[in-house]
Amino acid sequence: MKTRKLGIWLMALLLSLALTAPVRLKAADQKKSDETAEATPTAKSKKSKKEKTAKEEKSEKSEKVEKGSKKSKKDEAAKGEKAEKGSKKSKKDEAAKGEKAEKGSKKSKKDESVKEEKAEKVEKSSKKDESAKEEKTEKSVKSAKSDKADSKSDGKLDLNTASKVDLMGMGLSAEQASKVIEGRPWSRKDQLKSKGIVTDQEYQSLTDKMIAKQK
Repeated sequence: MKTRKLGIWLMALLLSLALTAPVRLKAADQKKSDETAEATPTAKSKKSKKEKTAKEEKSEKSEKVEKGSKKSKKDEAAKGEKAEKGSKKSKKDEAAKGEKAEKGSKKSKKDESVKEEKAEKVEKSSKKDESAKEEKTEKSVKSAKSDKADSKSDGKLDLNTASKVDLMGMGLSAEQASKVIEGRPWSRKDQLKSKGIVTDQEYQSLTDKMIAKQK
């Protein structure tokens, strides 16, 4: 009985081993296959990696291009800003030059106006001086004529207005004529005798030729 049970148990064990052997073999084969796959990449895996590398390179290139484009735009923006600043500065310089030129023009006009005004004043002053000189000359001529007329009132020579030449022409010496002029004004003609300028005899010869006229 015991022998029979033992045989049955052995048969069951062998059957179990027989049934599980293929599964174990398959599992072992799968494990080996997986290890081989991990150790040696397949063509598909290689292709996938190659595609991945190409995509990465393309992405890197695209990124570089994008960075280059951004940098180019930034450089263009900087150039544009610089050009705009240069333009503003140029306009400012032109405005400053224009303002300076305008100030110079105004100053020049002002200087010209001042010069013209000065020239006009000088001209007016010159005309005024000339007019004054002419007036003075005219007065001098009139005065000379008046003195000459006064000095020969009624055909007699006035001791207070006659010139030295006229006095000498009357018969006085140069020294006597000078003394007559220095002693003016004379109130009477006989003072020439009392002051010793002429002698009695000279006075007698000159008395009818002269007069001491009072103004």
